[in-house]
Amino acid sequence: MSKRITVVGVLAAVALGATMALAAPGNGPLITRVNVEVGFPQETVASGERVEIVPGTVLAMAQPGATPPPAERKAVISRMLAYQELRDRLISTFRLDYAREAGSQRFVTLEPGTTASVPMPVKSSVTITVRLVSGQAHLASYRVVFRRGATILADTPVSIVPGSRAVVGAMDGPSAPYIFVILRPLSPQEARIISSMPKTSNVHEAGITKPKLIKRVPPVYPESARKDKVSGIVVLQTIIGTDGTVQSVTPLKSADARLTKAAERAVLQWKFSPARDRTGRAIPVFYVLTVRFLLQ
Repeated sequence: MSKRITVVGVLAAVALGATMALAAPGNGPLITRVNVEVGFPQETVASGERVEIVPGTVLAMAQPGATPPPAERKAVISRMLAYQELRDRLISTFRLDYAREAGSQRFVTLEPGTTASVPMPVKSSVTITVRLVSGQAHLASYRVVFRRGATILADTPVSIVPGSRAVVGAMDGPSAPYIFVILRPLSPQEARIISSMPKTSNVHEAGITKPKLIKRVPPVYPESARKDKVSGIVVLQTIIGTDGTVQSVTPLKSADARLTKAAERAVLQWKFSPARDRTGRAIPVFYVLTVRFLLQ
């Protein structure tokens, strides 16, 4: 039985919608998170361990040692975990290669009747648009259209309760065998939280560059966990300091205590090129890591 460990980095972003309008209580503008995930069929994996990092977005700290408001951090972590579980279900259901998955994310504010283009995370002949048909507080209705040139490949209507998710799928041959568009209209409460967050937390608006991993120590699959056929994910919240070291690790979710210790031991040895603000000054950031332990 081979062992595989995949690490998915999701740098938690809390002010992604800091400049966006609030979701209206009636048939008005609505903030929608749109993710596109492209999956590839599993390939034969050699025995041994693999560690992969998928870069995400960043939650900047106002100053060293500062902690984001509890509601802000809780909302970010809750959304991240729910999205990770959804991705895991898609990967498991369609037997996709976790390490080859590619994704993109965009927040859009749509008025009823307006359309937004959604970028593909890989080169593909398929283009995607999302149109908001109606944006009621209790239900949002969309049409997701996949095109190749002028040809419409699929035009799918979908209705979603704000705060929940819906998945629309398509295929585009070898370049993008499985395409998943994941829509999540923000609830009014989420929109209020986002609008109240400081703009300096928004990495794009603040001009913050993300930390880059320069030294990675792979987690060692615990022998006792392997013998017991224990697998699963470990979610860790870390703080990356201004010197690029991992200053703290806090477990958020774990399949097994042995896996948690193995993940913590490895991650504490990692080294990053630190995040920097627009002036080039190194700044501390929160970094949420998902470590996936697989037995094959």
